[in-house]
Amino acid sequence: MKRRDVQRIFLILCCLLVALPCCRRKPTEPRDPLPGDVVWEKHYGDGLIDVGRSVLRLQDGGFIVAGTYWRGDSLYNQVYVVRTDAQGESLWAEILGDSDDEEGMDIVQSTDGGFCIAGSWLGYLGPTGYVMKIDSMGSLLWEKMYTHFEGFNSLISTVDGGFILVGSGNSGFAVGIDDVGDTIWTRAFDEAIGSHISSTMDGAFVITGHKMDAVNHLYEIILVKIDNQGEILWSKEIGGNDHLWGYSVCETSDQGFVVC
Repeated sequence: MKRRDVQRIFLILCCLLVALPCCRRKPTEPRDPLPGDVVWEKHYGDGLIDVGRSVLRLQDGGFIVAGTYWRGDSLYNQVYVVRTDAQGESLWAEILGDSDDEEGMDIVQSTDGGFCIAGSWLGYLGPTGYVMKIDSMGSLLWEKMYTHFEGFNSLISTVDGGFILVGSGNSGFAVGIDDVGDTIWTRAFDEAIGSHISSTMDGAFVITGHKMDAVNHLYEIILVKIDNQGEILWSKEIGGNDHLWGYSVCETSDQGFVVC
């Protein structure tokens, strides 16, 4: 056998050894998920329109979702809350609120293991800020309405068991409440709409939202930093040649902020 033939046989054998491991896995075997792949998806609720507006990851690896439920045979919405395990399987679901029109916009866990939900209530006097507290199994503990606000968009829990809420209204922008929903303080900020509140590394809070500029009549982003008593530490307005809205904010590692 010539040397050239031996080299050819050796190359063929090498190619076969490389190819065989690739052929072992059947085409139907699942591959490991890639970043961005959908791992699972779930649908909750049996109403005509069920809308999830806020989701929170829990310490047990599961999730809790708050939003709005409309069954179709009524003129009114109700608050809808679903708690799931880590795979999205429903552990319990509750439809909360009475016959009036309630919407859940945001949910946080309280220091006692329950949950607080902020949103709006639409009654005969118009839209009103609305907050409810539930226990860890979804049972209603209390609910309150705040007439100086037209609705709440975001809330955050505080170390003393209370909450800070942001929204919009005639004389309100942010409100601090205790663990039973009683108002401790209220702050206004130039007829602004508060969209989101986040904690900062120094124990304070930052709020973003938007308001109409009185000169050029364009919406501009606002950033307001407050302490745990609602005192304004600083505020910033970010405008331009077009409408700008602030809907979410988080602190960066260098204590700056990202707003979207």
